Amino acid sequence: MATGFLLSVILLISGQSGGETPAADASTLATRPVCNAETHLQMWPPWANDSAAEALALARSGRLEICTRGAWRYRWTSPTVHISQLAHKGHH
Repeated sequence: MATGFLLSVILLISGQSGGETPAADASTLATRPVCNAETHLQMWPPWANDSAAEALALARSGRLEICTRGAWRYRWTSPTVHISQLAHKGHH
C-alpha cells in the first residue's frame, strides 16, 4: 500500500518540471544498500529521498528504484512501467 502511495506522489508531481540530477561519483552509486526492513520504501539513488523533483527526473529516465517487499523477500524495483507492459493480453 505504501508503494502505491509513492507511485501516486511521483505521478502527481509529473506535471512539474524536474531539475538536473546531481552528479554522483562512482563510489556513491556502487554502494547501494541491501534492500531489507531497514531500507524498506527508501529510494535509490539516495538524493531522490530528499527531493520530489530529483525523484521525478530519475523516474522519467528509468534510473529510480524503490526498496519494496514482495511475498517472500525485499528487492529493489522500478516505480515506472514501460508502455509495452500495459498491452492487453487475450480477449477484451
